[in-house]
Amino acid sequence: MADKMTNTLLQLFHWIVRNKAKTLLLTGLLTIIVGLGIPKIKIDQSMDSFLEANDDTVKVFKLFRYMYGSDDYIIMMYQNHKGDIFDPESLQKLKTLEDALNKKRLDANSPLSRIKRVRSIISADFLESKNDNLVNRPFIQKIPETAAEIEALKALARKHRDFKGTFFSDDFRYGVLLIETDYGSRVQDEKPSESKNEEEEDFSFDDTQKEGKLIDINKVPPLDSPEMNDYVVFMGALNKIVKENGLVSQLEKKKSSFTYLMAGNPWLMGFFAERILTEMGLCALGSLIIIITCLYLSFRSWTAMIWPTIIVVMTLIFTMGIMGHSGIIQTMMINILVFMVLAVGVADSVHILAGVRYYLRQDLPHEKALEESYRKSATSIALTSFTTMAGLSSLAFSPVVPVRVFALFAALGVFLAFVMTVVLLPVFLSYFPLRVKDEEKKTSLFDPIITKMNEWSKTRPYRVYSFFIILALILSIGVPKVYIDTNMLNMIKPGYGIHESYNTIDKHFGGTASIEILLNTGKIDGVKDPDFLKALDHLGLELKKERADLVSRVNSLANLTKNTYEILTENEKNYKIPDKKNVLDQTLFSFESADSNTRKMVVDDDWQMARLTINVITKGSKEYNQFTEETKKRAEKVFKEYKKKNPKLDIRLTGMLPLMFKMTENISISQIRSFAIIISVISLLFLFLFKSFKIGLLALIPNLFPILVILGVTGLFGIPLDSDTLLVVPIAIGLAVDDTIHFLMHYQNLRNVGVSVPEALEKASREVGHAIIYTSTILSLGFLTFVVSASKPFTYFGILSSLSIFTALLADLFLLPAIILKIEKQPLEST
Repeated sequence: MADKMTNTLLQLFHWIVRNKAKTLLLTGLLTIIVGLGIPKIKIDQSMDSFLEANDDTVKVFKLFRYMYGSDDYIIMMYQNHKGDIFDPESLQKLKTLEDALNKKRLDANSPLSRIKRVRSIISADFLESKNDNLVNRPFIQKIPETAAEIEALKALARKHRDFKGTFFSDDFRYGVLLIETDYGSRVQDEKPSESKNEEEEDFSFDDTQKEGKLIDINKVPPLDSPEMNDYVVFMGALNKIVKENGLVSQLEKKKSSFTYLMAGNPWLMGFFAERILTEMGLCALGSLIIIITCLYLSFRSWTAMIWPTIIVVMTLIFTMGIMGHSGIIQTMMINILVFMVLAVGVADSVHILAGVRYYLRQDLPHEKALEESYRKSATSIALTSFTTMAGLSSLAFSPVVPVRVFALFAALGVFLAFVMTVVLLPVFLSYFPLRVKDEEKKTSLFDPIITKMNEWSKTRPYRVYSFFIILALILSIGVPKVYIDTNMLNMIKPGYGIHESYNTIDKHFGGTASIEILLNTGKIDGVKDPDFLKALDHLGLELKKERADLVSRVNSLANLTKNTYEILTENEKNYKIPDKKNVLDQTLFSFESADSNTRKMVVDDDWQMARLTINVITKGSKEYNQFTEETKKRAEKVFKEYKKKNPKLDIRLTGMLPLMFKMTENISISQIRSFAIIISVISLLFLFLFKSFKIGLLALIPNLFPILVILGVTGLFGIPLDSDTLLVVPIAIGLAVDDTIHFLMHYQNLRNVGVSVPEALEKASREVGHAIIYTSTILSLGFLTFVVSASKPFTYFGILSSLSIFTALLADLFLLPAIILKIEKQPLEST
C-alpha cells in the first residue's frame, strides 16, 4: 500500500515540476474564485444553535418564543452620585432615556426597532382600583419635586410586592432599566406564493379536539436566527443613545453623576462578536508571525520561511471560501479551525523542507534532494493527513451541531493543506531552491538532542520507562476529577467588564438567567381553574423557598392574579388565589381588561397554556443542570393531584437553562464517542498500514500519553471541559499521531532493507527527527498565542493543545524508541 502511494505521489511530483507555470496559475485562480465566498460566512453563537433543529428541547424553546416572545433582553443597572435613584434629576434622566429608546423602537429603519418593550420604575405596570374598575398605569406619572413626594413614592414602591429586586435595590441606590427585544422570536418573511391557507394559519393547533387545542411543537413557523453582527449593530446604536443621554459606563472608570452597567444576551453576544473575533484575528496574525520566525530560525532560509506561509494562507482562503459558499452557519469555533489549518499546513511543508535539507547536507543536488524528500515524506504526509482527518471526523458523530460543523471543515482544511503542499511546494522550490550553507552540513541545531535521545533509549531505557510511568500515575489522579461545565460568566477573563457587570447585577437584582416552565392544561380556559392556579402558585413559592441560594424571583399568572385580587378587594389579606371559580373568573377578566399586554406574556389567548418564569443568579451548567432536574421533578410532584383530574396536563421546561443542560449532556456523549472512535480508527489504520499487530500497538502507546496529559491536567487544575476544550482530545491525537507515523515509516523502510534495530532507530531519528522537533516547536508556540485571548476556553484550548503536542514529542523521541528496542527482535513484515 505504502509503495503504491509513494509511486503515485512521485508521478504527480514529476508532472507538477514539468508544468510549473500552469500549476501555479490554475491554483492561484481557483483560490481567488473560491475565496470570494469568505464575506458570505455567517456566525451564530446562540445556545439553540448548538443543538439539532429537530431536537425536542429546541422545538419547545421555539414554541415558547413564538407564543410569548423572546427572552433575549438587556438589564441596564444604573446609579447616580447621590446614591438615590428616586432623586428627581435621576428620574428625569431616566424618563428622557426611556422616551428616546421608545422613539427609536418605533423607527423601522433603526437597529433599535428590535426592542419590544422598555421598562423601569417609571414605566412599570401599576394596577389600582378606581370606581370598582381595575386600571393599569405607569408607576410614575409625574416626577416628584419635594422630599415628601419622594418619600411617598418610595413608600408606594416598597409596598408593591414585585418592584423591589426588579426595578430597584433594597437601599434605592441602584435601579434597573429592562430592554426586551424580539431576537429569535420574529417569524421569518414568507413569499406570497408560500402563504398558508386558512386551515393552516393556526400553526400549532388541531381544532378537531373538543376540549382543547393540540399544541404541536412541530408546527412552529420558522423563526429568525440573528447573526453575531446584528448584535454588534444593535449594541452600537444602544450605546450611542445611552451616551447621548448623559450616562457613562462604570467600566470606563470616568467620573459621572449617572453611571451604569449592562448584562444580558444581546450585550454578551455583541461583546463576543466585536472583541473575540477581532482578538482572534490578532492571535492568528501573532501565530503566523511566530510560525514565520520559527521557520527562518529552523532553516536559516528565506525560501523555507516564505513558501510554507503562502501555502497555509492560500489553504485558509480556500477553506473559508468554501465555508461561505456552503451557507452553513458557523460559530466562534471558526477561530480554532484557522489555527488548526495553520498548524497542519506548516507541519506538512516542514517535513518536506526538512527532508530536502537533510539530503542537501548529504551533498545531493537540489533536484535529487527534492525528489528524495518526496519519496520518503510525501506518503507519510498523506497518511498523517488521513489520521488527522480521522481524528477530527470522530467529532462528526457529536450531537453538538457546531462541533460537527467544525469537524467537517477542519477535516476539509487538513485535506486542502495536504493538496496545497504537495502541489505548490515543488513549484516554489523549483523556482527558488533551498540552500544549505557549508557549516550547516557539518552539524545542526538539534543534532545534540537527537544524539542524546538515541543514547538514552539504548543505555537508559528503564529510566525512560520510569519517568513516563511516574508522570502517568500523577496525571491519573486528575482523571476522575474531570468535569463538564459551561458558564457564560467564566468564559471571559476578569478585567473585560463581564465579571464586574454580572457579579454586581447578581448581587442586587438576582441574575439574568432564567428557566421557563410551560404548563399546557389540554383544554380551553383550563388555566382559569382555581386548583391549577393554586398549584402554580405553590410551585413558585416552593422553588423560591427551597432554592433561595439560586432563585431570585418567580413570576407567573399566579402572582398577577393574587395582586389583582388584593387590589380589587382593597384587602392585603386577599393576596391569594380566590377559592371560588366565579370570583376567580371576575378577577382574571378585570386583570385582562386592565393589562392585556402583560396577560399575553403569561398565558395564551385561549387560557390553555400558562408560563412560569424562574429567574436565577449566574452559575455554570454544573449547578444549573442539577437545578433543572430538581425543578422538573418538583413540578411533577406539585401538580400530581391536579393531573389525576386532568390527565392531559403537559409540563415542559425550556429557556436557556434546559438548553444548556441538553448541550452539556451532548458534550459528555461527544467526549465518549470521539475518544472511542478515534482510538478505533487509528488502531485499524496502524494495523492496515504496517501489517503488524505489534507495530500497531507500539504506535498507539505514545499517542495515548497526550490524552492522559490533557485529562490529568484538566482534572488536577480544575479546568472545565466545554464545547471548545472538548476539541482538544481529537485534535491532540490527530497531531500527535503525525509524528509517530513519520518516525515509524522511516524506521520500517530501513528495517525492510535489512538494517538492524539500533541502526534503523538512529537513522530514522536523524532523517525525520529534525522535522518532528521543528513541527512540534512551531505548533506548540503557535497554539500558545491563544493565551492572550480574553476567552478562557480559548486560552485553555491553547495551553492544553500546546502541552499535548510537546508531550507527544517527548513520547515519540524517547518512549517509542525505548519500547521498540525492548520488544522488536525480528524484522517487520514487508508492506
